[in-house]
Parts: sequence; structure tokens; C-alpha cells
Amino acid sequence: SYRASKFFRRNKISVIAGLLIFVSLIAGIAVAMRQTGVAREQARVAAESQNFALAEAEKAKIEQVKAEKITRFMSKIIGYANPEWHAEGAKFGKDARVIDAIIDLSEKIDVEFAAEPDVAAELHHRFAFVIGPNAGSLKPGEQKSQVLFHARRALELRKQFYGEKHELVAKDMVYLYWA
Repeated sequence: SYRASKFFRRNKISVIAGLLIFVSLIAGIAVAMRQTGVAREQARVAAESQNFALAEAEKAKIEQVKAEKITRFMSKIIGYANPEWHAEGAKFGKDARVIDAIIDLSEKIDVEFAAEPDVAAELHHRFAFVIGPNAGSLKPGEQKSQVLFHARRALELRKQFYGEKHELVAKDMVYLYWA
């Protein structure tokens, strides 16, 4: 300690400068380590955001394809207005009504949307909703069986796709009860 105090008294400026350099070096390393941690965290957040954006873009593409399929399916209703032999409405002649087209198309839901049970369930639900009060040329017994078929099929498909506890399953249960 004697020699150290003598050295310090003789070289005060050099020792203080050395200590300041040492302290600033330690502080610089600490700041650099902190900045590295912050940069890593930001990189992780950016990667998660990118993955989320990619997943959302993929979902959007899937939803777009579904919407296009539904649009094509529902636009067939317009084809029922054409009575020519090659058109959808040929069997109705010039007397095709929208409800007749819906009843005719209802048989094709499960075939065209076999890979999308959520879409098929929604269509079955909508068809049951439409056929219910607007049976068209159906007799009351046929109307009830059509409504019950679509309501049951919607519930079955929703349970399959969403599970037992989902708001859409509850909606279909209520509608089946009403039907």
C-alpha cells in the first residue's frame, strides 16, 4: 500500500487517466452487451411478425379461394334462368324460380365442398334458413324434411370442423331445435 500510494502521488494524472479509460472501457462493453440483447430481441420480434404476416397472407389466400368457390356455386342460381338444354335450368323450362334453384343446388353442396366442411356447413345452414319459409313447390312434409336435413347436416359438419363448444355449433343447435 505504501508503494501504491507513492506511485499514485507521483503519477496522479496518469493513474486517473488510466482508471477513466478502464471505467469507460467497462461501461462501453456493458452498453454494447445491452445493445446486443436489445437487437436480438428486436430481431426475434421481427421474425415473429414476419411469420405472423406470412400465416395471415396464407389464410387470406385460402379464404379468397373459398369465396371464389362459393361465388361460383351460388352464381349457378343465375344459370337456372336459362331454359336451354345445356343450362342448369333446362328441367324447369321457363318457369324456374329461385327457390327451385336453391332446392336443386342443395343436393350438390356436399359434393362441391367436400374438402371445406366449414363452408358446406354454412351453406347447409343458409339453405335450411331459406327453404324453411319459402318452400316453393315442395309439399309441407317435403319442406320439413329438407329443412331438417340441412339443419342436421350443418350441425354435424360444424361439430366436425369446430368441435362441440363453438358459437356456430350452438347457433345450428338452436336452428335445428326451431326446425
